[in-house]
Amino acid sequence: MPFLFRSKNLDHSFYEQLTRRILYEFLTAKEMIDFLSSWSIEFHNLEYMNKQFFAHVKLTEGQRISDNSPAGVTGQEQIILYLHDSKNEFKMRENTDRIQHELCHAVLYYLYGNKRLPGQKLNMAVKAVHDQNDNNIRYTINYWHKKFLFWKKIQISIIDIRHLTKIHNRQN
Repeated sequence: MPFLFRSKNLDHSFYEQLTRRILYEFLTAKEMIDFLSSWSIEFHNLEYMNKQFFAHVKLTEGQRISDNSPAGVTGQEQIILYLHDSKNEFKMRENTDRIQHELCHAVLYYLYGNKRLPGQKLNMAVKAVHDQNDNNIRYTINYWHKKFLFWKKIQISIIDIRHLTKIHNRQN
């Protein structure tokens, strides 16, 4: 099972389907099956985040990351997310931004391993996501989910790495 929830209130179905929806933007069906069979995605309560781990990280504006903001780490075939453990729709929306960010890293790790961009010290999976993030090159997708008897739409802003994930751009 690629999804592991260590929280009380997160809607498991919502976050599993959201993750699949975002992966669908970048991977073929075969790649998505392979990705989900080899990667684990852990959803933790934000309260359990090791705040010292992120103490050295600063935003582009030079400020520290807020201890109350969702955070995540992408490693070798593993994503660990620290999210608001809430069913509140506004908190869920805030969580989606961290999820899409870490999934962008993971997809590029999956597709390219640790290949470096020419002349760059950082690997592609880090550099491409953070360069795009700094330049605000994003696009919006719609994610529909069922809440009780009603369907609701959430718009999610995603870092645009599609040019790196298109099949015709890949060199195998």
